[in-house]
Amino acid sequence: MILQNKKTVGHLQIDRVYPDTWCAHSLAIDPDISKVVGKEIYSVTADVLSAEGAHYILSMFDSKKAWNQRNYFDFVKNTGLVRTTK
Repeated sequence: MILQNKKTVGHLQIDRVYPDTWCAHSLAIDPDISKVVGKEIYSVTADVLSAEGAHYILSMFDSKKAWNQRNYFDFVKNTGLVRTTK
């Protein structure tokens, strides 16, 4: 969760689905705030999951939606860590 002036401006739900597998879903960002908040949330997600002993992350979304393209595919491509295919 990202807070600004005691107000939640971004949130990503992460649930454990198996002992070492987590599901990241329900990214929400205040429409009045910069979309950079999404990148801020993702920048700490790996640290949080690593601290919890996660080995795998599962995420499902509609790849045809521009919002998901920017916040998932483009973000992952820019990290250089994972290759994506369409």
